Amino acid sequence: MGFASNSPIFVPLRGTGEIPQRITAPNKNFFNQQRFPTEKTPGSYRILTLGGSTTYGRPYDDSTSFSGWLRALLSVIDKSKNWEVINAGGISYASYRIAKLMEELIRFQPDLFIIYTGHNEFLEERTYREIKQMSPLLRSTAALLQKTRTWTLMDNALKGIKPSSDPSK
Repeated sequence: MGFASNSPIFVPLRGTGEIPQRITAPNKNFFNQQRFPTEKTPGSYRILTLGGSTTYGRPYDDSTSFSGWLRALLSVIDKSKNWEVINAGGISYASYRIAKLMEELIRFQPDLFIIYTGHNEFLEERTYREIKQMSPLLRSTAALLQKTRTWTLMDNALKGIKPSSDPSK
């Protein structure tokens, strides 16, 4: 869900033989697939857009987002730069998670962050209250365990157990 700092949004693209690239991590289902050079090339102007589903482009995807339009229009308006617009909008992301994302994304040398947020503050509190109240150590440990097959098997088994509706049992 994006609460653990040990699970980055963009990971190295392996085995391409090209210049080092970053792609959206496969486990980041609430983000658009993005691809960009790890190191900003000379003459590039890198913009990172952050926010919730509006930034993402929901109900569609990046192609209908303001990030997608910005990417398309900037290259037409000003051909003197190589415009890189990277959409880091996550579905249902509230401002405190966007702040954590900025800490992660600053290493990709953005020239500009565009932040559009505020719509998900109430949703986060209602949906993720228990996760937010966990200690950071417990949250990080749970995030690591969730990557194991043992956790997946145990979780699936527990979800399959139905409580009895008979009060005498």
